[in-house]
Amino acid sequence: MGLLNPSCPTSTDQMDVDGRDVQKLDCPLNPKPNQFAIRCCYDGLVVIEVHDNLDGYRRTLLLWNPSTRESIVLPALGFPPDDVSGFGLGYDSTSGEYKILHMR
Repeated sequence: MGLLNPSCPTSTDQMDVDGRDVQKLDCPLNPKPNQFAIRCCYDGLVVIEVHDNLDGYRRTLLLWNPSTRESIVLPALGFPPDDVSGFGLGYDSTSGEYKILHMR
């Protein structure tokens, strides 16, 4: 998954796409990041990878719920994510918790 172009807006206006309503979602970060990527989503939750500087080496992972407009910064991985790593998000019905998987 590539990064979004910094010149592109981080929100969209309400529009109709294939007969479905699409609502405006503002980026949950302030100030707005230069670059970010949506790494995965599940059940209305979104994992966003934020590149904190222009060289892209310092990255932060964020779990965002667009419906409630709440977000949390996830703990550091201990190793940097890269463009070939993959993320997954799922729900563990045994524990009642959402889980994030990072594979390299």
